[in-house]
Amino acid sequence: MTPAVSETTPSPVPTFRDTQWKGRWVIVGLLFLVVWRGLSFVDREWLSQFPAWLFLLVTSVVPQVFLLFFPLLTRERNGNSPSEVPAPNRWPREFGIAVVVTLGAFLLFGAANYLVGRLSPGTSLATDFLTNLAKSSQRSIVYFLLLFSFTWAPVAEEVFFRGFLYNAFRARMPLLVAGLVQSLIFGFCHFFGVKHAWAAFGIGLVLTAVYEWRRTLITPILVHAAINLTAALATLAMMVAHANSPMMGVIGDPKDSECVIRQIAPNSAATEAGLQVGDVVQTFNSEPIHDFRHLVETIQLYRAGDAIPLTLNRSGTVLQVTVVLRRREP
Repeated sequence: MTPAVSETTPSPVPTFRDTQWKGRWVIVGLLFLVVWRGLSFVDREWLSQFPAWLFLLVTSVVPQVFLLFFPLLTRERNGNSPSEVPAPNRWPREFGIAVVVTLGAFLLFGAANYLVGRLSPGTSLATDFLTNLAKSSQRSIVYFLLLFSFTWAPVAEEVFFRGFLYNAFRARMPLLVAGLVQSLIFGFCHFFGVKHAWAAFGIGLVLTAVYEWRRTLITPILVHAAINLTAALATLAMMVAHANSPMMGVIGDPKDSECVIRQIAPNSAATEAGLQVGDVVQTFNSEPIHDFRHLVETIQLYRAGDAIPLTLNRSGTVLQVTVVLRRREP
């Protein structure tokens, strides 16, 4: 008789879905997120005394390093390292799925934004964070953040939020509840205003669903990176547009009931035209100006090089001056 040959099935490669974390590490991870989120409430004037690179290191680089390595260092050891890298023949499929999901996410966001605009005219789900980032004078910092956003950040955040936090919750509560709670925390940690937090919550739900569907972190990482890359390219486009936008070189207080000039930039169009601190801008190219915000919005309707007549009130005296608008950055 031929001896029976025992067939052995190779054990599957362990994944984050097979990994467990003790409750204390879950608590430590959540406490870290609270502290990280709490940094956004620190007084900006106090933070301004520190170098920009130090602020970037503390608020972005160190937290993202923690997000990546904390789950790897605190997992329950079983002799193997968790891996969710699919076989080479699966990569084209996962990449294609990531592209389709990313396009679907943008279409969904666009539809939701349109609906909000219809229900509440003038309201948008788009955050002002990217617009403010595009206007920053710290260009090297902005470039680093944009590069960081679609390279390291998607990997670190997917490992932490989906690989660690979601799986830790999934082991302790129903799957749907785990997904909702983890996505809420993901939105909370991306809080640059209420609108941004809700948008991040929606993205968290999409990424969690993709992870649950594909059973690998690679696909949500690709989707996450694609979304951040699109946002980075949009920010770069706004930076170019902002650099070429016209400016007078004046600063006012949006809370003022009229357009009072509070500061004047040196070597600016306002300096050349003889404007002074305390002047009240009454008209811009014969159009009445209500407040400083109105002035800023009106300037953007013109181009650098345009010569604009202004009517000013200087201590009760009405003056007529001409300002030649300049590019924001030569």
